[in-house]
Amino acid sequence: MTELNWGETLWDQWERIQEHTENGLDFTKKCYEFVKDRIKLESDYAKNIRRLKKQYKLKNSEDDAANYTTIKAYNVILTQLELIARDHELLAEGLQEKVLERLKNIHKETTNNRKNLCNTANLLQIEYKDWQSNLERQQQKYEKSAKDAEAAAQAFSRVNTDMNATKAQVEKSRSQMNHRNDLMEKSKGDYIIAVETTNNNQHEYYHQRWPGL
Repeated sequence: MTELNWGETLWDQWERIQEHTENGLDFTKKCYEFVKDRIKLESDYAKNIRRLKKQYKLKNSEDDAANYTTIKAYNVILTQLELIARDHELLAEGLQEKVLERLKNIHKETTNNRKNLCNTANLLQIEYKDWQSNLERQQQKYEKSAKDAEAAAQAFSRVNTDMNATKAQVEKSRSQMNHRNDLMEKSKGDYIIAVETTNNNQHEYYHQRWPGL
């Protein structure tokens, strides 16, 4: 089964797509902030461990007993504290260099891409509404001109069969009827063009431009 993209499967659910992508941005931001706080925690922990080692380091007066087993064990513990601090420091540095910067770039790039796509999608929707509005205007214009042409034809029929009507009145009514017919034919042509244009634009909208997002 061929895998479809979002533009093909969710073309009529733009609000849902916006919500989903916004949630995705929120997630990458949360990941960034988590790693950032984790780096601070690891760095602070390393500093505190070193501070602890420095605070409890044996004074020179106590160095005379350095050969005592208990003192040796104590110094080993202090040495291990330095190793522990270094491990947390290296972890913080690794997260800073390999993870945090990457997440920052991903979030920035994704935010910009989403902004550009949303702008494009909004323009497409505006164009779509413009097509529909133009089609409605042309339809209303045609319907009105058709009614006016019909009314002018009826008016001419009455005048033409009126024995009391003058030739000038008949010709004037005929001229008005012809004028209304010309206007109707023009608006009819404009309406037909609007229908064809809208159909072509809608086909491109649903099958090319929107899926292309």
